[in-house]
Amino acid sequence: SIDAGADLVLFSGDKLIGGPQAGVIVGRRKYIEQIERNPLMRAIRVDKLTLAALSATLSALTDPQQAARELPLWMMLTATVEDLHRRAECIIDELNSRVAGFSANIVASTAHVGGGSLAGQGLDSVAISLRCDRASDEELARRLRTGTPAVVGRLQGGCVLVDMRAVLPRQDEDLVVALAATFEN
Repeated sequence: SIDAGADLVLFSGDKLIGGPQAGVIVGRRKYIEQIERNPLMRAIRVDKLTLAALSATLSALTDPQQAARELPLWMMLTATVEDLHRRAECIIDELNSRVAGFSANIVASTAHVGGGSLAGQGLDSVAISLRCDRASDEELARRLRTGTPAVVGRLQGGCVLVDMRAVLPRQDEDLVVALAATFEN
């Protein structure tokens, strides 16, 4: 936007770059200096911890491979559909070895990132489609949301879908534990 001629661009640090929750203003020095001189700046300035987190995020973003390794948002955005599918298969296999009374299938999905930053844009993804023999889809979704850890899925076609793009690889075992606990009850 700046390259296209905008004098200032305002965006959310967490939604657009995967950093800390903060309003970020970038732009032409003349306008940034005017903002810095405004008396309200003292009330809205960022604290040192948020500034350090923002600095670390921006540093990681200078190397796309580092960003994909270190920043959760970028891990999720850059995961391949094949990798998501493989992880979903492992989760279902592990779940099948622990509990019965449910069905789980892998389905194609579209993940949506944020609201304002990428509104209406979807990413190809993979979801685990869940049904429980002893509960409706609404009841299953409620149990998952209120479990520990909480799992938020979406209702679609009489199933609860858990989109793998919203689950970090390090959370796969936690997801298995949460799903198993839900199906055991």
